[in-house]
Amino acid sequence: MSLVLRQGGAADAPALSRIFRACILRGTKHAYSAEQRLAWAGSRPDPAAWRQRVQGIDIRILEKDGAAIGFAGMQDDCFDLLFVHPDHAGQGHARRLHDPLVAEARARGILRLTAHASHVSRPVFAHFGWQAGEEAEAERGGVLLGYTVMTLGLMGGSSARAGSGG
Repeated sequence: MSLVLRQGGAADAPALSRIFRACILRGTKHAYSAEQRLAWAGSRPDPAAWRQRVQGIDIRILEKDGAAIGFAGMQDDCFDLLFVHPDHAGQGHARRLHDPLVAEARARGILRLTAHASHVSRPVFAHFGWQAGEEAEAERGGVLLGYTVMTLGLMGGSSARAGSGG
């Protein structure tokens, strides 16, 4: 098994779209209704939308044996994306995506990161040392989806390392 973490971009849109849809449609069944999942994921994969979505975002792609299995993205002080394909969840891949972006933010002098964590990603972020803030909702296709605003202070050492993570 060969794992590679690399810079991503617009050319990765088909893989990002595929991973995102699998995460939403399969990985969030226990936290969101079918109506919410479909509104969030859309009716079909949309690589064109992902090409637009990643503009201006520092994207990292995690590949296993040459195939993308997860991605993360950060824009300024917002940790914007963290998705690992459900077939590869629970193997520490979220940590492999998360930590390098946090280290880069710290190196750039950013003092605090913010993320809008879904009900599924909230425990992952919490495991990485993020603090839960206010509960909020986003609208997708006329359907409301709950999330938690989370923050991670970057003053001092590395993020919490309580186990191997997501």
